[in-house]
Amino acid sequence: MPLAHGTEDFQYLPVYNIEQAKSVVRNLLEKTIPGKYGIKNLDEVQVLVPLNQGIMGAQIFNQEIQSRIRGEKQVSIAPSDFGQNFKLGDKVMVLKNDYKKDVFNGDIGFIERIDHDLQLFEINFSGRNVHFEFHEMDRLTLAYAISIHKSQGSEYRAVIVVVTEEHIPMTQRHLVYTAITRGKEYVFLVAEPLALHKALQEIELRWEKLTELLQPH
Repeated sequence: MPLAHGTEDFQYLPVYNIEQAKSVVRNLLEKTIPGKYGIKNLDEVQVLVPLNQGIMGAQIFNQEIQSRIRGEKQVSIAPSDFGQNFKLGDKVMVLKNDYKKDVFNGDIGFIERIDHDLQLFEINFSGRNVHFEFHEMDRLTLAYAISIHKSQGSEYRAVIVVVTEEHIPMTQRHLVYTAITRGKEYVFLVAEPLALHKALQEIELRWEKLTELLQPH
């Protein structure tokens, strides 16, 4: 683990390459947060990244986290059109509103049952179980990691915010602010210094431009 900066409830962990960033996130999820902070339920911890695609995007993170947590022997469903293979116990998120099931875009739950005979699986959403048929898999995505955009309006006991140079084109100060304010108790900012600096600098440049435009001529 790199040397952390900050306080008990807000830590900045600088990283300098992709593999180091992934290693730090794994260590936080598997050891630090459940061990030191006592948060063992995955519904109380959320990994947040600026993008869905890419080497450091939510989709790749989800596959890697799932592999470490669920292993290869866990009961699973055949891959969806998105290439995701849902497993028993997986943390998943709804992608489309479904008024009949009373679930909505951004809702997060956990797969509690997979029935290959009936071709359906059962997801627990905060104590309420909802059935999805196998052909409805594409209405869901793994949610160990989600985009910062998808996290808006939600809160978690702890968040791990990842910002790397790959994210620079999409990372702006307001996005980082949104991410860190999702954490109710603890925030772990895992970031490459250059990427974080550029994200924080972006709003200052915009403010300077606005000031120039407002100057009397």
